[in-house]
Amino acid sequence: MRERPKGDYSLFTDALLRSSVSSVSAYVRLLLPSVEMLVKISTTALPPRLRGRRDVDAASSGWGTRLARARARLAKAWRLLAEGLGDEAGEEAWRATIDAINAAAIAAWGIEAKSHQALRIIVAELYREGLDIRSEFGVAEALHNNYYDPGHPPETLQAMIANVERLIDRVEAWITTRTEKPRLPLIQPLAPLLPANLIRSITIPILRPVTRYG
Repeated sequence: MRERPKGDYSLFTDALLRSSVSSVSAYVRLLLPSVEMLVKISTTALPPRLRGRRDVDAASSGWGTRLARARARLAKAWRLLAEGLGDEAGEEAWRATIDAINAAAIAAWGIEAKSHQALRIIVAELYREGLDIRSEFGVAEALHNNYYDPGHPPETLQAMIANVERLIDRVEAWITTRTEKPRLPLIQPLAPLLPANLIRSITIPILRPVTRYG
């Protein structure tokens, strides 16, 4: 009976690692059809009113990026209001609104609006998807109009910007609910082949969002 070589287990560990990687690769290949199916659902569910519009483009960034920018612009709006620049604060809140709505559109359909009218249609379609920000959007439009035709006192602007903050909060909550997916179970026959640390690493939620992150 041949004795096992002493001291050098590098070949053994290398072979084990390669075997594990191959097993993981096979596992991922089994999942690809499901991934493709989910992606197709996400990209072909574009509402009829948004199809073929020149003012609707494929997303240029992820929804996380847009949502973060909406938060940053909202903070700037509050700061401008505190500095007595109410008209500019309202316009910055309007820009935050655009980013938040585009974040929702990216999460839902992978698109973004390039015009005011496209934003209005997206808001209406988001309502059909369970996100009702119609009233808040109307207030944000009034903030935008106030930039060109000033007249609202600071107290009113404060309440209006608070509406924009509520819009952003609702968008974020809706996106979080929409993109959370259950963890994929590890295929039972494969588990004994993998080291424990590798099992932990591949049971992360591979399919959590079907849309792009920022």
